[in-house]
Amino acid sequence: MADEKRMLSRYGIWLMAAMCPPSVEAPSHAIGYMMSMVFQWFTTTALLPNDSMGSSLEQLKTDFASEWVNQAINNHYDTFVLTLMPNVPEYAQKDYLNFLH
Repeated sequence: MADEKRMLSRYGIWLMAAMCPPSVEAPSHAIGYMMSMVFQWFTTTALLPNDSMGSSLEQLKTDFASEWVNQAINNHYDTFVLTLMPNVPEYAQKDYLNFLH
């Protein structure tokens, strides 16, 4: 991922944490989709350089993404488990948005 895309991804994490809390009332398919995207983001940003960009994204993981995932696990445990299974539900696949259109 290019440095610009990495830095832009922090806005997505902030928006997700602020505007899309994984409350009990939230639809499971929406939480599952966002959860799979957060896991993808964790994978993409796993090996960051030791510079200001890397440290700011690592701080986002600690401050926002991990807390969101923990709330999602507490409120949607079954969805969390399904998202980690080898045969991922359709709503947790990358092409789900293309499927909706």
